[in-house]
Amino acid sequence: MHISTKFMLDSWSMKKLLATIILSLYFITPSHADDIRDFQIEGMSLGDSLLDKISEQEIKNIQNRFPKKGYIYDSNEYYSLTFGKNYINLPSLKLSQYDDFQVHLKRDDEKYILPAISGITKMSYKNCMAEMKIIEKELDNLFKNTEKIKRATVKHPYDKTGESIASDVTYIFTDGASAALVCTDWTDEMIKKHKGIYDHLRLKLLTGKFNKWMRTKAYK
Repeated sequence: MHISTKFMLDSWSMKKLLATIILSLYFITPSHADDIRDFQIEGMSLGDSLLDKISEQEIKNIQNRFPKKGYIYDSNEYYSLTFGKNYINLPSLKLSQYDDFQVHLKRDDEKYILPAISGITKMSYKNCMAEMKIIEKELDNLFKNTEKIKRATVKHPYDKTGESIASDVTYIFTDGASAALVCTDWTDEMIKKHKGIYDHLRLKLLTGKFNKWMRTKAYK
C-alpha cells in the first residue's frame, strides 16, 4: 500500500505535494503500523544501512565535503549528511519524491545504520504552514496508534541568535520513536552563512534513542 502527499502553491501543486509525502511513506503493512520501521522515505527505513544504497567510499567522500564532516551539533555522537539538488547530488542515490534527503549516522558505526531520515521540500514558511494543515489530517489517519504532540512555533536551536523559527507536529510511537512534519523559517543571515540552508517543509522519522539524544545532548 502506498500513501502519498505533496504541497503546492496552486490546487494542482498542492495535490501533487500531498501525494509526494504520502507516497514517500511507503506503508509496508496492510493496517496502521505500530513500528516506525514499517515506514520509508525515499525507499529507506530506520534501521536500514546506508550501504544498501551507496558504497562506503561514497559515504566517506561525501562526508569530507561537508563542513566539520557533518558534525553540526554540540555533541559529536552523530553526524548529518544531506543529498539532493541543494546539497550533493549523488547519481547513485536517485531521489524521486523530495528536493533533498538527509540522514544521520552514529560516529564510528561501520555498518552505517540509519537512526534518523528526512525528506525535505523547498518552500516558503508561509506556504509550508498552509500545507501542513492539509497534510496533518492525512498523517492523523496514518499514525492512529501514536501519541500526537502539536507544539507552538519555537526558536530553532541551530540558530544561536534565536531568530530562525520552526513549527512542527509530532507523532510518538510506543518505543519513543517519532515521525514529524516540520516547517522551518531561516533568517536571511543564516541562509547566506550556511550553504544549502533554505526555508522548507520536512518529513522526518527518528528512532527513540536518537530522539533522546536530540533532546538531551545535541544542543547544549
